[in-house]
Amino acid sequence: MTATSALIDIGGSSVKVTIRDNRTEKMLTHEIGVTPKVEGRHISLEPTQLFRTVIAAMNNCAEQLSSGVKVENIYISTLRQGFCLIDDEREITPIYLNSDTSGELARKELEKYGSKKIYEETGHWFAPQLTLPKLINLFGHHPELRKHNTKLLFVHDWLVWKLTQEKITEMTLVSAGQMAKLSEKSIHTELLEYFDIPPNILPKPQKFGTEVGAIET
Repeated sequence: MTATSALIDIGGSSVKVTIRDNRTEKMLTHEIGVTPKVEGRHISLEPTQLFRTVIAAMNNCAEQLSSGVKVENIYISTLRQGFCLIDDEREITPIYLNSDTSGELARKELEKYGSKKIYEETGHWFAPQLTLPKLINLFGHHPELRKHNTKLLFVHDWLVWKLTQEKITEMTLVSAGQMAKLSEKSIHTELLEYFDIPPNILPKPQKFGTEVGAIET
């Protein structure tokens, strides 16, 4: 049996899987387009359909492998601002993409906190595409989502969870979402609490490249 690795890349317009066939030394690729749903400022993907697309791309790519080649490791690359909310068992929101600008509706609330202050703490000026303003707006319109067991998963984290049931995140994703305290290299819990966001909404950060779970086929 010859071992190899696969890369899953989720973007705002397609899902792409690449596997190296170590017997033929060829790179095998399969890409499937996705169509985001647009509702005003919200731009999203439906989680169940997106996961089906990921599996279809994986299967199509794997079927091209030479006999005796086994995928032992899967690496995931995704857009950075996209996220969804989940409870203990399922997604409770769509996957909001980085192109979603609903965070614009939280501009005034962030200005009250202090534009310069939040920049100094998180490294980001206000932008409607960032995760934090979108989350503030989402909870403002749907307070029922603000539960003790609600977790925010970035697209990368969401796919890890779908494949392994592990809930984790990584600090560069937290930072890109304007939810990190740069001076401490940690989740900015005081900032989250200021906006009435549960401080445990993010999973425990792991180091980049951490091996997570296993997939049964």
